[in-house]
Amino acid sequence: MPVTFTPEQRGDQIKMLGDLLQPVRLQDLRAAARLWGWPLRGTAKSELIEQMLGYLADPGRMQAAFKTLPAAEQDSLIWLRALRAMPGDRARPLHAALRLSGGHKVDESAVAQIIASLAERCLLLTDRGLHTVVPEIFTEWLPEMSAPALAAADPRAPVPVVGVEVLSRHVDHLLAAIEDDRPPLPIAAQPKPNPYPTYGQRSAQEIAARRGSLMPESAAQWGYVTDEDYDRARFLTWLLLTGGLCRVSERGRFLEVTPTAFTAWQDLSPASRKDRLIAWWQTQSTPAGPSQQPALPIWNELDLALSRVRDHTLKHAAFWVPVEPLIERELSIMRSFILDLLAALQADIWYSFERFNQIVYRTHRDLLHWTSTGYAWGWHRGQSPLDPNQAGFEVWQATYGVLVESLLIGPASWLGMVQTALDRGRLVAFLRPSAIVEPPAEPLPADALLFGPGDTLQLRNLWQASELRSLLRRVAIETARDRTATSYRLDPNAFRKSLQEGRSAAQVIGDFSAAAFPLPSSMQNTLRQWQANAGRHQIYDDLAVIEFGDDFVLAELQASTSLARTNVYPVSPRCLLVLQPQIIPSLLEELRRKGYTPQMIETPEGGTR
Repeated sequence: MPVTFTPEQRGDQIKMLGDLLQPVRLQDLRAAARLWGWPLRGTAKSELIEQMLGYLADPGRMQAAFKTLPAAEQDSLIWLRALRAMPGDRARPLHAALRLSGGHKVDESAVAQIIASLAERCLLLTDRGLHTVVPEIFTEWLPEMSAPALAAADPRAPVPVVGVEVLSRHVDHLLAAIEDDRPPLPIAAQPKPNPYPTYGQRSAQEIAARRGSLMPESAAQWGYVTDEDYDRARFLTWLLLTGGLCRVSERGRFLEVTPTAFTAWQDLSPASRKDRLIAWWQTQSTPAGPSQQPALPIWNELDLALSRVRDHTLKHAAFWVPVEPLIERELSIMRSFILDLLAALQADIWYSFERFNQIVYRTHRDLLHWTSTGYAWGWHRGQSPLDPNQAGFEVWQATYGVLVESLLIGPASWLGMVQTALDRGRLVAFLRPSAIVEPPAEPLPADALLFGPGDTLQLRNLWQASELRSLLRRVAIETARDRTATSYRLDPNAFRKSLQEGRSAAQVIGDFSAAAFPLPSSMQNTLRQWQANAGRHQIYDDLAVIEFGDDFVLAELQASTSLARTNVYPVSPRCLLVLQPQIIPSLLEELRRKGYTPQMIETPEGGTR
């Protein structure tokens, strides 16, 4: 928080907000507007909702309005957004979060009144499942919370935060090693016809840590020698499988790189690659093995926790169903829950892990059950199951709390989402960095980009070369690619797109010089010649003209409709030229919904548009 949406995402979020406002009664909409001091005109519900959307979806207005709320209501709204994954009543967990994080001295009845007050202002709405929700579009302006009661002193020797460069090097190294070695899968990771207990096995069965998709011998050969290094390599390898960058060979015995996915991966910037890895983890699923065989085991924070818990084992007695997919589903919800709590906390502040876990303990103790309450799995001490709702904090911290610890010191730390501080191997504090100070970037080697005869170029496939690759796309097309390098050739059509975007030959030439790879004079002359030959007019043989009933303002149309993403030209005060006629039916419908009266100018039969 705050979150930045793309125009398409923002449009979807506004539509979702409109759907949430539909069940609200007219008198409640008017009452909410009066509380905020907003005027509402008209009597039709659709008109009132449209006006409320204009107010509630305005981040500047809402940011100012939020600051007028009492401090307890401000923190409550932030916490309610963070507790969105929780089932059931929110008053009790919200009361615990307010008391433990900021020292708000409010009782549960006062918390219920706060929730009602936020709902009266349309800050809390009810979805179709009758759940109270904070609209997602509010994350554009919803601030972070300092939570002073959770703060910890700055640690003396924190674990260095993982930056984009370090993460990129790990992934690049793993991809190169997998492509060169095609490492065998661990025996335990190969699909089995029936890996689950039968109904006749009455006693609870232990859930052991999985080996993942990488053997320790392979990891050690690649430089991942320590236990932590091996864990990191197993986790990142699984993410590469999840994202499709790697795959299992046809016979299910080896890992190999997926060529098409790897090509697309190389085109991403290092920051985009990091975002993609985080997204794969947050939405992690179990891909099927080859030839429709059972899914391969994965390796994530659950396996790290299983190796760290002492005196307890994780067991299940659900012999009638495959347990692993069900536990992974619950683990995915837990992951979202913990990451939502982290996102609510102010960045660049050290927080006590024990006090943070107190909030988790007081809000949702059974981290392995969110939806599948009827399935039997959980921590056991010997043969005795542990009831998380009856366990004291110390016992809970040594079992379910280790899941949270493993998430933070493992995946979240390896992906650069948090920085941690350890004491004798145990997490004591963490920080969520707002920005990671990267070391000065090493200059690309002199042979990173080579200029050949006949307007040809060759780019080495280095993880740092994504910006240089985007420069090449402005003037050239790809002609060949292998693991080590990509070949290009200057192309007039590629350069024409740069000209259409407002980039001149001089600017493009300057961009290459600024990147320390100046174009040869022959290539510079080619670009200048193409620019000189570029015509002032272009002929289109398939287009459409829309005529409006009144004069229109193009900027207004583009701000309120999808025309902002379409090539259009006003040819008169009432006529608009559209270069993509295939979108005309949906565009006309959209314009009519917005209150315009467009019609498409028909052409004579057999003529062209």
